Amino acid sequence: MRAGTYLRERQFLWAKRKGIEVGGQFRHSPDPTEASRGAKAFTYELGDNLFEPLSEEPRREFEDGDGETISESRIQNEPMTR
Repeated sequence: MRAGTYLRERQFLWAKRKGIEVGGQFRHSPDPTEASRGAKAFTYELGDNLFEPLSEEPRREFEDGDGETISESRIQNEPMTR
């Protein structure tokens, strides 16, 4: 078994033991056919992906995001802040 497959299976079994529901990539789609597509590897709730809850500011930033992965060009063009 490949390492990635093994880790995904372990995560899925952990979620199942904890009663965390997982769905496909399109799990929030109102179309049942679309919602059933893809590997069942995503949680429905943000908190189910975290070890502890987000504080107010990071949660607001997450909710205001567009859901897209940061592009390589955006990473290179934006200055790093601390």
